[in-house]
Amino acid sequence: MDVTAHPFREALKAADERVGRARQALALYTGDLLPGDVYEDWPAPSRARLQRSFVSLTDLLAHDCIDRGELDEAARLLDLGLGVEPLDENRATLLCRVYAEQGRISAAAEVARRCAEALTELGLEPGAGLRRYLLPG
Repeated sequence: MDVTAHPFREALKAADERVGRARQALALYTGDLLPGDVYEDWPAPSRARLQRSFVSLTDLLAHDCIDRGELDEAARLLDLGLGVEPLDENRATLLCRVYAEQGRISAAAEVARRCAEALTELGLEPGAGLRRYLLPG
């Protein structure tokens, strides 16, 4: 047995376990914390932490899906993340890229348009990566 390969195999196993645990955690997510109390201040920090954790899981799993060539699932996960954080230009651009790789140019353009409009409303200029997917007109 090659002793130099052992740490690599262990790292791969740990990564696979991490992805598996992330899938389990995501399956247990039921939505916002105390959705009936959206105007109460006291649960806001916990709600925000839970949302950040959810988005981190969707990102981790989306990248794993992209690596595995599972583009439909990657797009679904990225879209879930954008549903929570619609101004995340990097996630929107990645979703556009996934759609473009699938030949879904109009879907990519729609994601880019929505994100660009939201950024523009805040006085922010969309980056070149996102603008690449905007259709003229």
